[in-house]
Amino acid sequence: MVATSSIKNIWKLLERFKDESTLLMNEDNLVVLIYITKHEGIGVDDLIKKLDKHIIHVKDNVVFLKSNRFIIGKNSLIYATEKGEEMVDIIEYSQYKIDDVPKDIILGYTLEKPPLGIGSTSFTFKAERKKIKNKVIKIFKPGIFDHIDFDKKIEALQPLSNLTNLVLPDDYGDFEWNDREFRYIVMKYIKGRTLNEFLNEKVDIDLRKFIDNFLKEVGKTLEKVEKSGLNHGDLHSNNILVVEDELEKGKKICHFHIIDFMGIKSNEEFREFELSDFEYFKQHLLKIVKVYASTPSGKPDLKKLGDRFYYIVQNLQNGEYHSFKDLFDALSAKLPPPSKLGNIKEPPFSFIRFEQYDINDPLWLRRFEVENALYAPIKRFDNVICSGPRGCGKTIYLRSLTFVPRLVKSIQNGPDKYPEVKDKVAFFDNIFGIYFACRQGEFKYFSEKYFRFTPKTQLLIKHIIALRIIKRTLNLINDGYTERVLSSEPKIESILKFLTQYLKRDLMMTPEAKERPFEQLDGILSIEENYCESILGEDENYPDISKMLNEHLLIDFFSGLKNSVSELSNIKFYVIFDDVSDPQVPFECQKIINSFMSCLNEIYCCKFSTEKFAYTYEDMSGKTLQPTNDYTYMDLSFMGAPGDRYTDKIYKQYLGKIINKRLEIANHKQNINGLLGNSPDSAQKLITLLSECAKGNRDVYNKIKFAGWDLVIQLSSRSVRDAIAICDSIFRECETKKNLSDEIKEGKTKMPIEIQDRAIRKHSLEEYRSLLNITYHGREIFNIVRNFGEISRKYLEKEITNEEGRKYEMITIERIDAKEISEDAKKIFRTLIRYSVFLDRGLCFSREEIGLVQKITLHKKFTPALMTTYREREHLRLSKDRLEKFILHPDEFRQELITGKKIDKHQLEIFDFLEGDRNE
Repeated sequence: MVATSSIKNIWKLLERFKDESTLLMNEDNLVVLIYITKHEGIGVDDLIKKLDKHIIHVKDNVVFLKSNRFIIGKNSLIYATEKGEEMVDIIEYSQYKIDDVPKDIILGYTLEKPPLGIGSTSFTFKAERKKIKNKVIKIFKPGIFDHIDFDKKIEALQPLSNLTNLVLPDDYGDFEWNDREFRYIVMKYIKGRTLNEFLNEKVDIDLRKFIDNFLKEVGKTLEKVEKSGLNHGDLHSNNILVVEDELEKGKKICHFHIIDFMGIKSNEEFREFELSDFEYFKQHLLKIVKVYASTPSGKPDLKKLGDRFYYIVQNLQNGEYHSFKDLFDALSAKLPPPSKLGNIKEPPFSFIRFEQYDINDPLWLRRFEVENALYAPIKRFDNVICSGPRGCGKTIYLRSLTFVPRLVKSIQNGPDKYPEVKDKVAFFDNIFGIYFACRQGEFKYFSEKYFRFTPKTQLLIKHIIALRIIKRTLNLINDGYTERVLSSEPKIESILKFLTQYLKRDLMMTPEAKERPFEQLDGILSIEENYCESILGEDENYPDISKMLNEHLLIDFFSGLKNSVSELSNIKFYVIFDDVSDPQVPFECQKIINSFMSCLNEIYCCKFSTEKFAYTYEDMSGKTLQPTNDYTYMDLSFMGAPGDRYTDKIYKQYLGKIINKRLEIANHKQNINGLLGNSPDSAQKLITLLSECAKGNRDVYNKIKFAGWDLVIQLSSRSVRDAIAICDSIFRECETKKNLSDEIKEGKTKMPIEIQDRAIRKHSLEEYRSLLNITYHGREIFNIVRNFGEISRKYLEKEITNEEGRKYEMITIERIDAKEISEDAKKIFRTLIRYSVFLDRGLCFSREEIGLVQKITLHKKFTPALMTTYREREHLRLSKDRLEKFILHPDEFRQELITGKKIDKHQLEIFDFLEGDRNE
């Protein structure tokens, strides 16, 4: 049994019940405190009446439950029944005391008690009106939908009234009760279960009929909604109802209804970053297949689905359909020959990042290629901080070190099936990686936004982080025993002895729990963690410092673990924090996490990844972590000096190895260099043509051919992800030509230059437009890049006098001083670097021979859209003030620079500085 609570007083209350301590862990009984006097409007009598058969003891307004099936949620008590999970929403129950709502509170309707459901935004009652039954009234909590004009919303839904599978409001209004104003809608009552409940119970069904009805009744209906210019906008699995009918053979035939249209939007209101109805529908359909018709490897089962649905599901998984029209056109089209049906090829570039695939599947390791010069220091037992722009491989390298029991088991059971994969599994090299994906936000709460960071608060947060490391480690070990990767008898006593010193409650293991001790420990550690989080900011309630875990005590824990589980005796533990960057890990929390890295020892080490300008190297004691002494710094971007032939050569080989592996898995006969060939235009010819474009001759732009493997390498700016994305665009463009993909796959022809050119231009334009979607600063960043492109084109208009025939080329930015820019400029500058719009090349020697300066350059993937060259040569040297102006007022900056004055030997005067700027 696992019990958690966010109620701050829970432990104070527990101390008052020492006489009841025998109830805490007595066999399958667990004490659950579910009532606290600060909740208004509800008495113990109300709660006892509601939960009578489950109560074992009552004392001082606290109810002890005799079932081990109860879990305290954030605002509610959840308990398991034969029908599934039921919920008593304590806080909402206490605020509104919904059982006391008069049955006739809504004029003309009679409410039936108890309510059908209590959600996060509403209460739902079955109701009747005179002789009309089967109605549902949804009462919204105060503040919900107050901003919505119900008249306009209902009017917008009128064109959908003839769609029988939609449950639309047929009445609405408001009422006052207990000095609060409530709004409500009335709908037809549908007796059924939500799709989420249905799939969780895995009801016995006729699968093909189920999918067929789902496509017709949900998919076709949503297509008609879309054609009406509307979008449901919130089509999660609780907003689809499943109604069951019995069949003769005992299996169920199901029909579907879509509910909750109060958040509906017009297509104009719908935003690009929101999930469309088609994307929701696609996810639900794939979830149905996963529950009912997936093989042990996670692939669709052809026998269960039948030919047509198998073909559709395969193509959905491969991203073939982008709208309801695509899907239903495919359903009505002729099936491919049977020989190809069961062997639909996976597009070799259908994914960009490995984590989109199941890490338990050995296939992801087949695609995993490393550059040993980068990977060896990361894999070595040592503290490492990985950095670099997005897409350079930070996550992939760190995730490969994680202990994944199911993956290990797959390889142990089929060594012949995955011969080249075993060497890539870190566990076989005595590495036990404990992985935290920080971008999921589990450390975001530890910020001064929420509470004051006193020294004791820092220690408590460190205690919580150590608890999470221990809990995650024990979860992985439990999974190891479940998958039979670990088989020795664990000596749990030493772990219990260690943990008992630092937990508020005693560790008492039941006989049943001793058979699965790590599950029991997970529950106990969760309670401790939740308690500690609940008292953050209340210094007076903090445990004594001697009862708090820290980086040094982790050494003792891991040492005890090595002695407790014999398979781990020679293991080295790697604590991995992936993307420990602000804001997902606030700077204050980074300092605390850094304390674990500064604890040098022989038992565990730390591996961090971070984005540039989003991480502090200071720990909570004020010490700055020192490279080589405290950690090894790894920049995975291959960012040597521009034109560094050694770096270019390594990157080209590494990138070719990654993409050729995908081609090999997809059974292509050619490698990527053979497929794309060489660039038709040399770099110098490209500059000449673009120079003509910059002078106003736009017709020349059509003569340029963006194609070839070398060009892809240049445009990727040494980012693996961007290189794969460009190749992905080329292959998808190729698929628009009938039979061409098969000819290329068989090695009969190369990728046509026209297709490469069209795909690269399209990809560049899409990336350029997507800048507008960057959170908070999208429009400013788009404007910066647009002006930077115009400035770059101005270079291309000019000739250099001392180098006959050579044009000015793409510019980079050099910072000629190290002064701090303003906070407003700094926020945008960090965003430019974080999203890899501009790439920070670090400190490089200036061409002006003024020593080492910071160099920043625009990502080259934008250059086709901006009509400027990808080759770098010239530099824009900016002081603090000029850099701020470029970031905050790019239009003014560009206008000041473009003066048309004559050319200077080292630099065009259109980019010249005042003498005062140079002396700053």
